[in-house]
Amino acid sequence: MDINDLKSTWRNSGNERKGMAQLQAMTQMKNHPQIRQIRMKFLVQVPLLVIFLAFYYDMFDGHTKSLFVNIALIVSCILYIVNDVLGYFILINPVRGTNISLSLKQLENSLKTMLFTSVSTSLLFGGTLILFMVYDIVLTPIKYLLLSGMVLTLIVFVYVSRKNWLKKIGAIKRASLEFEEIM
Repeated sequence: MDINDLKSTWRNSGNERKGMAQLQAMTQMKNHPQIRQIRMKFLVQVPLLVIFLAFYYDMFDGHTKSLFVNIALIVSCILYIVNDVLGYFILINPVRGTNISLSLKQLENSLKTMLFTSVSTSLLFGGTLILFMVYDIVLTPIKYLLLSGMVLTLIVFVYVSRKNWLKKIGAIKRASLEFEEIM
């Protein structure tokens, strides 16, 4: 192949028009590695939480806890699951605007909202789970130590989750800024 053939092929490579179906197939995110990782986390976490909700009352003596603590645990667990579902759907549908720049801005705003709701529901669920576990028990020095370990673990998990969301938001923000520089 000589240089003229190469130039001709290069010039003609962009002349082919893509249909809407082809463009949508190119922008689908369902096979992206991070989306697969989130899907696997989702497929493991949600059934485990549903199983927990189905059996917590008998296995963890829910009948001995107050009605308020039981309701708080159920509501916080459901909110946590709903937040995971909404977050998954936001991440698999990143294209929302009429152009790339607008889509990136809207995705950044959605991720900022998800940061807040994800951290809040994680903290709420973890807090109510700890409350449920320690409700109506006599706390000894060892149990205080275990309780502080659980609270510290919850804080670390929430911090790591927040840091991961900020990293995702930062990547989208950088991509948006780079795209604006090109335009």
